[in-house]
Amino acid sequence: MGLVSEAALADRVLAQQDHLLAVPESISDLAAATLPEAIITGFDALQRARTQLGDRVVIRGVNGGVGLAAYQIAKAMGAVPLGIVRSAQTANNLDRLGVTTVLEDDFVAEIRERNGADVIIELVGGAYIAQDLRVVASGGRIVVVSVAGGNEATIPTNHLLGKRVDLMGTVLRPRTNGEKALLISEVRKHVLPLIADGQLTIPVEGVFPAKSVADAFDHLEKPGKIGKVLLDFENAIS
Repeated sequence: MGLVSEAALADRVLAQQDHLLAVPESISDLAAATLPEAIITGFDALQRARTQLGDRVVIRGVNGGVGLAAYQIAKAMGAVPLGIVRSAQTANNLDRLGVTTVLEDDFVAEIRERNGADVIIELVGGAYIAQDLRVVASGGRIVVVSVAGGNEATIPTNHLLGKRVDLMGTVLRPRTNGEKALLISEVRKHVLPLIADGQLTIPVEGVFPAKSVADAFDHLEKPGKIGKVLLDFENAIS
């Protein structure tokens, strides 16, 4: 399992050897298909945020693959993760997976009651970044991983300055092959053991045949999904 630079929606792909991770014998091929992009992105975001033991880590969009990976990796690091969700149903479903969440409507009050967040992993972006700056603790770090909620945000610079906040972004695709290889070597060392012993798993929301790829992307647009959506290429070649 691993990363590819392009043309990943296929039954055969081309990848660099040092961009691959061995699939632990304890997990299935289906489980392996959920992991690489999620665990590498989640780990990278936490590293960018200089996450430490005891940090209060807030993850917006925790129900997706990257969010769930970041949550579990943060917990394994000894941090205290908390996910933000939009609906009570999603919160209930995640609770059964052992994920602690807070509803979007209660987010600001809840985080302030906890004396702010040391780290915020922002998987939605847009206007939420302003809200993140209002609840992040002094010296906190905000890492923007996605702009699904919009490319632009109004920044309350008084919070940015007064709290001495580090606001940063991260993305995998434009990095050099060498940079990706170095990151994947760190994932191999620190994250792969969590997968092998069952501490890190990503649920499968649904599996679509490759010929129904449009339906799979339509499903991704729906709210409340948990985990990853996969394509089945078993019968892709006639």
